[in-house]
Amino acid sequence: MVMPDLAVESPGLWRLIGRINVVLGAFIWTRVVFEVIELTFHSWHRFNHFSVALGIDFLMGILSLWSGAVLLRHEPRAHLTAAVAGGAIYMNALFGLILSFPAFYKGLPRVRSWDSSFATTSASLAAHSVQSAVLMLYWTAVVLIFRSRLEEGRTRQSFLLGFATAASSMAAVQILLRLFS
Repeated sequence: MVMPDLAVESPGLWRLIGRINVVLGAFIWTRVVFEVIELTFHSWHRFNHFSVALGIDFLMGILSLWSGAVLLRHEPRAHLTAAVAGGAIYMNALFGLILSFPAFYKGLPRVRSWDSSFATTSASLAAHSVQSAVLMLYWTAVVLIFRSRLEEGRTRQSFLLGFATAASSMAAVQILLRLFS
């Protein structure tokens, strides 16, 4: 099937974005695995919202894989799937960066003095910060690419609306998670 809503002149670009989404889904899951190991061996993650946040990260990996798969298969409206996945992942990454980078930066003096109990925590926070920044930069680029390649009118509006709706929904989830934990 050919994607009727996407510009036909660059199917290689859509395949490339699809492949990158699949790789980023695996990239997101690597942090989830590390966080599960940290949760098992250390008690620093014993917050009420941690298991929910871990579940959200796992779902972000699924969204990334799913959006990559539909782009690779050239399914109709694949750009909408990518928009929804991208909006949710972008906002989750923004909240991740806001929460992890200050904690990492504040703990740097302890790492410099070789406080080994804090070293794994700092590694986790640094990895989370870097991953969040990469995801935000990537999805910003994807939005700009899709916006320039999609036809004017309903297709472009649908893409931007899907991205914005998913992003605002994820923001609401993140805020509620912080308020009620």
